[in-house]
Amino acid sequence: VTDPAGWTVSSVVFYAFQTNSGTAASPFTHLNLRIWSGRPGDATSTIVFGDTTTNRLGPTTWTGAYRAADTEPGNTTRPIFANEAVVVPALHLATGTYWLDWQASSLTWQALGIPVTVEGQPGAPNANARRFEAAVGQWSTLREGGTFAPQELAFIVRGTVGSGGGSTCYANCDASTII
Repeated sequence: VTDPAGWTVSSVVFYAFQTNSGTAASPFTHLNLRIWSGRPGDATSTIVFGDTTTNRLGPTTWTGAYRAADTEPGNTTRPIFANEAVVVPALHLATGTYWLDWQASSLTWQALGIPVTVEGQPGAPNANARRFEAAVGQWSTLREGGTFAPQELAFIVRGTVGSGGGSTCYANCDASTII
């Protein structure tokens, strides 16, 4: 996430699924969040917010969508939930590039994140998501299992844009002249 104008973050919505969880109630019970200045795993990167233990799970709702393979578009065994990590108090971030590091879990299993999907491509252009491999204690590029294409994970950052946490962003909120 690159921020050209500074912003104040109030929450981040992450998307995840739990196989065979149903849609009547969210299976998610825990969501933690860290925000890094710099790419996780790089020697010069630092954590500017959060930890891996504090449960920041706020609203969690079924999106009305399912994670399905292109060969089984009608598969309804993997409902996707929007899980909101609440940032209290809201966090002001100066202009810069930040990375989000999150983990979600449910009553029975670790959650599975939702990659950005581009029809006809194995991964989004310029995808650069990372994952922490606990077994070897290292960060690595998140890759699709079949083609090994780099992946991007879907999320929404909520808050206000501007050095003082000004108004909510709108078209050209950075005062650019490009539409």
